[in-house]
Amino acid sequence: MAITASIAAPYPSRLGATTTRLPAEVDPLRLPNHVAMIMDGNSRWAKARGIAKERQLRAAAEACYSNAREIVRDGIQFHCIGDTARLPRPLQAKISDAQSITSGNTGMKLVMAIGYGGHSDLVQACQALAREVEQGKMAVEEIDQINLAKRLMLGERCEDVGAPELLVRTSGEQRLSNFMLWHLAYSELVFEKKLWPDFGEEEYKNALVEFQGRMRTFGVRHYS
Repeated sequence: MAITASIAAPYPSRLGATTTRLPAEVDPLRLPNHVAMIMDGNSRWAKARGIAKERQLRAAAEACYSNAREIVRDGIQFHCIGDTARLPRPLQAKISDAQSITSGNTGMKLVMAIGYGGHSDLVQACQALAREVEQGKMAVEEIDQINLAKRLMLGERCEDVGAPELLVRTSGEQRLSNFMLWHLAYSELVFEKKLWPDFGEEEYKNALVEFQGRMRTFGVRHYS
């Protein structure tokens, strides 16, 4: 099961806080508001070290969801999108608790995508719009990109988080793998060769520097 993440406001400067931790190579005025990450390579990393996949996934899950106190302390607002019904019930409860505990936080937003697929996300959004038309709550002519985006999982959970300006995928794979297909239409893509467990601050800094060195163009754009 893939675990992916979208991060809004990746550095404290976006929140009006100190920028003392910001690397000198990174321009604080040109930070992306929303960074998406495909955290690929966990299984390969574990296999190379003789760690069972189940043990590695359990450790990753615990690291993500068993540290609610640190999330609250740092002011992070936690959300989860995707089909979490397939997860063990204790883990579903931890996810629910983390979302509830951090709902009042006003800092960085962390959105974990678990059991998520871009195709199914678009299908469920279209079904939601069709139901509203069928119930007379919306006219067919009102179906547009804005209303569709609002009914995607990210729009439903974090309506104030726009599309990612930057996508980073680790492990050297160069594809989207059905991740946030609607949202990534105009995102800058950075592919990192290191496996996710080896991806650290230096690699993240390099991705931001590469992002800031690009000339972004959008063509005809109606959604952000």
